Amino acid sequence: MRPATLPRLKLYINGRSLTHAITGVPRFARCVITAMDDFLAEGGAPDIDATVLVPRDAAVPPLRHMAIQTIGRRGGQLWEQVDLPSAAAGSVLLNLGNTAPARHRRNVVMIYDAVIWEHPSSYDWRFRAWYSALLPFIARRALAVVSPSHFSANALAPRLGVPPGSIEVIPGGADHLLRLPPPSAAATSLSASLADRPFVLAVIGATRHKNAPAVRAAAAQLAPLGVTMVVVQTTWHAARGAHISHGPNVRLVREVDDATLRDLYTRAICLFHPSRYEGFGLPPLEAMSLGCPVVASRAGSLPEVLGSAALYGDPQDARTFVDHIDRLLTNETECVALATAGRERAGLYTWRRTAEALLDVARRCGDSTDGPRRR
Repeated sequence: MRPATLPRLKLYINGRSLTHAITGVPRFARCVITAMDDFLAEGGAPDIDATVLVPRDAAVPPLRHMAIQTIGRRGGQLWEQVDLPSAAAGSVLLNLGNTAPARHRRNVVMIYDAVIWEHPSSYDWRFRAWYSALLPFIARRALAVVSPSHFSANALAPRLGVPPGSIEVIPGGADHLLRLPPPSAAATSLSASLADRPFVLAVIGATRHKNAPAVRAAAAQLAPLGVTMVVVQTTWHAARGAHISHGPNVRLVREVDDATLRDLYTRAICLFHPSRYEGFGLPPLEAMSLGCPVVASRAGSLPEVLGSAALYGDPQDARTFVDHIDRLLTNETECVALATAGRERAGLYTWRRTAEALLDVARRCGDSTDGPRRR
């Protein structure tokens, strides 16, 4: 910690992610902001004065300490590229949503993965063109680039044109659902409708690399076992992929609140996560934190993040997942052991640690002059 006599660091946080649905990257950003606020409110990092800059349509979580400043008249990318850099001029700007204002010279930017290059068919061509031009430009000018896994950092470095090893790895947390109140009436209603048969839960996006075909194939193979596949599938405007529809043993849920999601995790046989690519993997860690066993792909960052606390299958072969699920149905001892290992693994990932690590990066960048800071 700095001596109290040294100047305080004025830190701005890019709040554009607070305008998006609370899934994936927006959830990561929201959890980081909330954890930073708690840490600062409790007296941590007294040398940092943090303000969240948001557009007019942002849904800001309740904060105890950090200031919230609404700026500009625009929204989306225009707000980030035009309004935000003027408001943050001269200060370190922490960007938690992959992108950052290109003309701001003191960016710290979290970039989650290299999926637009490695699975381009998952996204609209205009989105790919914009991101593939913007991200390398931002990364090469940033004071620091951060990513949530070593897998992502290694994949991103050549794509962004930055030195190998220069991207700092700061994982996300897994404890956000543990703080929720008891399930809502909607959660109880959904659970009651599933009470007559066991179910496997899949929480996936609509992009192609999330592997909806494997979910459909696994559901068909689980039907003779009397198992329902409950699918929480999120959509996004730039996504291109395969959507899942209702079927004889497929229950599709488009939108759930966190209380309902927590209830589903606690009641499911397991979480089925067949993604072909992940830069971190929040749903498996959410499941583990609640004692829900995880059956996941041996792909992307998942083995790094989940370790030996998950069962792994081949994303090209749904049968390899179904065999694991079948064993969990019939072997209570294995099921309990996997749930216990998952809780222990998830306990390694807390949003407080993520927030403290990012504040430390911001502090170091605040001591640097304009221009990229590389380790």
